[in-house]
Amino acid sequence: MTDRKESWSQLLTLLLQTIVPLVVAGGATGILSVFKEYLPQLLYAIFLYVIWGVIIVMLIWLVLRLILGDSPKKLVRWIKDLRQDCAKRKIVKEWCKKWFELSPLILELRKCNWQPTQEQRNTYSELHLWFIKNRTRLLPVWKSFYLGRTHAAYERNLGSSTSLKYKVFTHWEDPFSYFYEPFLIKEFQEHFKYTREGDIAEVLDKLGQLISEFVQWVSPK
Repeated sequence: MTDRKESWSQLLTLLLQTIVPLVVAGGATGILSVFKEYLPQLLYAIFLYVIWGVIIVMLIWLVLRLILGDSPKKLVRWIKDLRQDCAKRKIVKEWCKKWFELSPLILELRKCNWQPTQEQRNTYSELHLWFIKNRTRLLPVWKSFYLGRTHAAYERNLGSSTSLKYKVFTHWEDPFSYFYEPFLIKEFQEHFKYTREGDIAEVLDKLGQLISEFVQWVSPK
């Protein structure tokens, strides 16, 4: 019974805190309109914007109090969680974009038997450095994603397993590293010495599907 009284009391307080500023704003606007003819137009507009600006800020503050309660810690935690969610979405989308730049490049390098042009060499070097630099930002988010996947999803990725697919898809902590980690392109020659081009294309396609699923997971509609 006491809790119910407190709830009603808090609700009444919030309603009063909402109504009073609106009444004050209406009254202030009315008084201001009386002196409108005696005030410069610019000064009148400034007063009007200030009054309603203060009211809007107060209403936003009241809404936040209604959602989060009176505790400042809740507000701080809410803002922190919001920033973390934004940071997660940002790194995942950036990672996805870079991956879809690296994936076709790997296929191009395979077609030319790992004998790159200078432009391809420079592009790979830039992507390699970007992935190395940013993986500490992504991997904690990736871990939450892959630990939440079902066993059937893992099996779907492996499918009819080849040696390459087994190496890539059993390294769930970071399956993409098999393609971005080599410092030099010539290291791929050793990596893929006995691997058919079709197997590489299939694994890259599977990883592309996986990272698309990852983006959908971190940014649900």
